[in-house]
Amino acid sequence: AVAKCVVLQCIRTARANNRRCYLYAFSGPGQCEELELSSSAPVQVARRRRASRRGGSGGIPAMNREQLKSLLDFLSRGFNGGTDVDEPLRRSLQRLRGGDGDGASAASSVDWSLADILLVTDGEIPNVSKELLADIEDVKTELGVKVHGVVVGGRAPEGDGKRELLGSGRGRRLRSGKTGTPLDLFCTDTHALRMNM
Repeated sequence: AVAKCVVLQCIRTARANNRRCYLYAFSGPGQCEELELSSSAPVQVARRRRASRRGGSGGIPAMNREQLKSLLDFLSRGFNGGTDVDEPLRRSLQRLRGGDGDGASAASSVDWSLADILLVTDGEIPNVSKELLADIEDVKTELGVKVHGVVVGGRAPEGDGKRELLGSGRGRRLRSGKTGTPLDLFCTDTHALRMNM
């Protein structure tokens, strides 16, 4: 549930910056579903009535009912367990290179080559194949793609050189650095969010 909240906030931030999102929900082998959220689709603009600290009010493109229902249905799906990151990563790389994620060319589709990848997980990640690691490095070099990883739960990274991103108030800590998971092998940046309940 916490990982889905992180994803929801990332979607909100992307929409505030008029950026598209392409979501992959995944679990074990063969369990990977996808949903595109377009920032260019007709949207209503929701304005905050409360003034910001700078005295202004900000607007975030709001989803229409159909978009919001699709997103909530997508995020509420469950899987049988397990974690296989190879499939969503492979599909993401294909989409970044101009394919549709299933290996077919998508010449008429949206150009995702300037996008980045955010992988949110509970930290239970098996090792990624050497071929996929090499493919990730190629895309990072070719397109300048950044791969961000967020580990929800487990232990937060410790040690020197770690930058705390959120205070430790109310038992939440988000810190950047090594997470002790296979994410460290292919992510440009990794972060761990630990919830002390």
